[in-house]
Amino acid sequence: YEIARLPFLWENNCYCVTSTFTMNPDKMSIKIHNACLRGGPDGKLVSDTYEAKAFDTKHNKFRVRYNWLLKNDLYVVNLGGDYEYTVLATPDRCKLWILSREPTFDSEELNRLLDSLLELDFELDALIYTYQGAQCPKREPDLWLSS
Repeated sequence: YEIARLPFLWENNCYCVTSTFTMNPDKMSIKIHNACLRGGPDGKLVSDTYEAKAFDTKHNKFRVRYNWLLKNDLYVVNLGGDYEYTVLATPDRCKLWILSREPTFDSEELNRLLDSLLELDFELDALIYTYQGAQCPKREPDLWLSS
């Protein structure tokens, strides 16, 4: 579940955002499936799937290819001890996603996480907190992947 993000064109007016990461058999690449409801919790389901390949496994760096022309490097800048959350960002710190295995996130933990991002020179004034309320459909990745 997406907890918060910096503005990203694909996610304009998105609610109930989820990202599903699936390790590919090669163990060096992952499939990323993003889905959201555009316009509100009762909005239209939009989704896309990308491929990401590790290019620096020691430092958790991936290259995401959106299409034949567009690609982005993503770094894992923070990771929960039990993988309960992760923070992904681009090297220029212009794009950032805080993702969680649950639709809610402890506010004290989130504040600690945001403080650590500020220490890493992330500009968080434009941070968007993603709506993950009761109106959001229960996350069923197989259902969302088939749409």
